[in-house]
Amino acid sequence: MPQLLQAVRQKIPADPDVMLAGVASVIAGVFVALMIRLNATLGEHVGVLESSFLVHLVGTVFAALLVLPRSGPLLPSRLRSAPRYTFLGGVLGVAIVMLANIVVPVLGVALTLCLSVAANLGFSTISDHFGWFGLPQFPVSKQRLLGLALVILGVVLVAFG
Repeated sequence: MPQLLQAVRQKIPADPDVMLAGVASVIAGVFVALMIRLNATLGEHVGVLESSFLVHLVGTVFAALLVLPRSGPLLPSRLRSAPRYTFLGGVLGVAIVMLANIVVPVLGVALTLCLSVAANLGFSTISDHFGWFGLPQFPVSKQRLLGLALVILGVVLVAFG
């Protein structure tokens, strides 16, 4: 156990940017749980596809209100510099909202998020290991594999506990 604590301390330096990123990640996690609950409720009222459209429309308007005064219009040259596959994030966003709208009423928010986090962590561990999508590589380690195993155990406990 002392080795694990030492490894954690080495990974989390007393850097204010790292601390802020950690706090922001926790807030984002709360927002995800709230978002999928709100989206699923909206989906029950207006339909799965319609709610996905509406939440993305509201999100687009909100993002435009934040971006346009600060950055001005997105210039075609800036858009062309991004790899084409990066625009699939919007398609994935629609799919995520639609799937969550279907699943949350059946499984609940907690189990839905547990399964999502387990899949997310598994995929991101592989993605990090190989440095996919032009991002830095972070090799798989025993600690990461243990973390994956604990997340899977958490899914089992939430599902059957």
